[in-house]
Parts: sequence; structure tokens; C-alpha cells
Amino acid sequence: MMWNDDYYHMIEKHFESETMVRVANSHRTAIGFVEKTVTTEGIECEFKRVNGYLFPLSNSKEYLEMIDKELVAARRAGLTDVTTVNLGGDPSAGRIHEALEFPGCADFQPLYYLNGLADAIVNKYGCRIFEDSQVMKTDGPKVTTKEGYRVEAPNVVLATNSPIHHNLAVHSRQEPYRSYVVGLRIPKDGFREGQYWDTATPYHYVRTEEHPREGNILIVGGEDHQTGMKPKDYEDKWMKLEDWARSRWTAAGETVFKWSGEVFEPIDMLHLIGKDPLNDFQAGAIYYIATGDSGQGMTGGTLAGLIICDEILGRENPFSKIYSPSRAPPASFQTLEELASISKTVTQGLAENLNPFYCKDIEDMQPCSGAIVQKGLHKVAVYVDEKGEKHTYNAVCPHMGCLIQVIVPSFLSELK
Repeated sequence: MMWNDDYYHMIEKHFESETMVRVANSHRTAIGFVEKTVTTEGIECEFKRVNGYLFPLSNSKEYLEMIDKELVAARRAGLTDVTTVNLGGDPSAGRIHEALEFPGCADFQPLYYLNGLADAIVNKYGCRIFEDSQVMKTDGPKVTTKEGYRVEAPNVVLATNSPIHHNLAVHSRQEPYRSYVVGLRIPKDGFREGQYWDTATPYHYVRTEEHPREGNILIVGGEDHQTGMKPKDYEDKWMKLEDWARSRWTAAGETVFKWSGEVFEPIDMLHLIGKDPLNDFQAGAIYYIATGDSGQGMTGGTLAGLIICDEILGRENPFSKIYSPSRAPPASFQTLEELASISKTVTQGLAENLNPFYCKDIEDMQPCSGAIVQKGLHKVAVYVDEKGEKHTYNAVCPHMGCLIQVIVPSFLSELK
């Protein structure tokens, strides 16, 4: 999408104007690359250019001023075609009135695109892709899979959502969030084509997808929250999304899909793409990472491919500097506060992992409950389902080696 979900005016506030301009241009470049690739390789993925609409959460002064600030900043960023529009409160446009229109966004089916890309890479360009080859260990130029196979390479790219190493120089600069999505049936005339985002915190995002079996689907996401929250803070996020969607797009019908995923939010708003900050400790290989895309995965993933490719080949890339994982974060109180908070969470998690006194009796656990228990030298996460059957899992998060938190929200038993 052409909009940046951390807001151009906030990027300009925390960085210099030149950085904001480059961020906007990077979005334009990523979309242009996908469009060119789809055309050149003949990939059928339903690619089309659409308008994006940023609209205020309400008509309060606070949110209207936010829209005004973003309009001015977007134009300073070089997006001179961004304008204010009135969508007239039409239910097919989410009953939205005033909004910012961002032309040049793109809709496409990501799985069709990736399959077409893989097909071209293998059959046209003679490369090889090995599926079902989970990497379990990296050691300099040596990469070892779960089955014990080893690959050696002078350049290693960790494009694994969150890098699969325990590098605090990276993990302390981003926070894991869980985002939720629902898919509701909607007639084609019930939705005005486009992408929609509101100014809520966390914000909602909306588009449609033509499903081969279920028909036209309204895809609505949002209700993000930090992972590891306490049970009292959890809500049925899917239900909240459904209610919000139906209040806006009144033709929305039955919910046929729902899912959630984890995204990583960089504390200074910009992706982390390029050479690993501790690369000098990786003897014999150069390591690159791609993470912190703030949920803008297709944009960030495309940029990662362009930037890291250029860096490996020794070419200059106009976006390497702004997205470098080694860049200095802006010295704002908020950034420093978030950095301290993440470090504290990691320290506490590691300390709990070393605590040998987890003695909860599994036999006393009730249905739809969970707990961490000590089993020999290891900690085990136990969940008891609605039938009383017990399920055990590794209680150590592979992210940084911290002890996970077992949380069973009260609404979960109702869903079951």
C-alpha cells in the first residue's frame, strides 16, 4: 500500500524529511516491482491498482487534525496525488465521509503471486528451491536442517519473520504483536473497490477477495495487541472485528474465515532490512536479516529482496540506509522507554526459565485451563481441553529462550 501505517507525519517528526521521502518512494518502488514482475513473468495473481482510503476514527477534532497532518506530510513525501475526498457515507464505502485518498495501491492474491514467482525462479532462471527444509542451526557459513543436511554459503539471509538467532541487538528493537482477521461474505455491490484503513490505535484494515468456493469475501483485520498479555486483558478480538465490520459495511453477512498471526513492530517505525548488526561475530559468512515489517509483509518482503540482493552484489540501494538494522534509533523518550520495556521483559523471561520450582499438579487442572510445569530438567506447557485431555508443548519460546506465558482467555471456553 502507498500509505505507511506508522504515518508519514510521525516518521517526519522522529526522523528527517529526507527519510520520510525515501520511505514513501520505497513503497512506490515495491509496488512497481511487483507489477513489473507480474507482467514480465506472466503471473496470474489478480493484480490490479486500487485507491487506498485513510479515514478518521470519528469526527472529533483530534482525528480530523490527524488526517490534515497526514495529508500535508504525504505531499511533502512526494505523494502529490494524495487528496481529500468525501465518500458520502455510502455503506459500500464503510459509511465513510471525509478521507484521504492514496492512489496507486495494489491488490493481488499473494499465494498466486508467490507460486508464480517460484515457478519462474525454478523453470525460467534455473534456480532451486528446497521446501520442507526447516533450518535448526546456523554456524558461520554452515546452515543445518532438521533432517541433518548441511548447506554452506558465504551469504546467509534470515528472512524468518523474526530472525532465528538470539541477537538482542535485533530483538530489543522490535515488539511482537498479534493481529486478527475475519472474512465475511459480502455481495460485490456491497463494497466499493479499494483498501481502507482507519486512525484507530490499533487501526483496522479492509479489502475484498474473490474466493473460489465462498464467493466475494470482505477481509477485515486489526485489534492488534502485544503478545504475552494477562488473561484479564484478553477479549474476543474476532467478535469485535465482526461487529465493527458490520457497523460499517452493512451488507456484510456470515463470517466464513477467521485467523490470527504474529507481526513484529519496530520501535522506531522502520523495517529492519540488511546486514545483521552482529555480523562480525559470524565468522566465515555475511548474515542478513529481514524483519520488523509492521504487518506490511508484501511491501516489506519485496523491499527486503531488492535491498539484500543489491548488498550481496555490492550495489548501492537508495533504501539500505533508512532500513539498516544497525541504524541509530531516534533519541525520543518513547523509543528509549520501549527499548527498556523490551529488555526488562526478556530478562524476566530468561530468569523464569532458570527457575526450577514449577510444581503444579497436572491432575488438579480443570478443562480449558493451562499451566507451566517442571518435568525433569525441562519446563512443559500443559493445556487441558474441554474433554479433559491433556496436551503438552515445549514451554521455552525459540525467539529469545524465554519462558512462555500460558494464557487461556475466558471467552475461549465459550468459543469451544
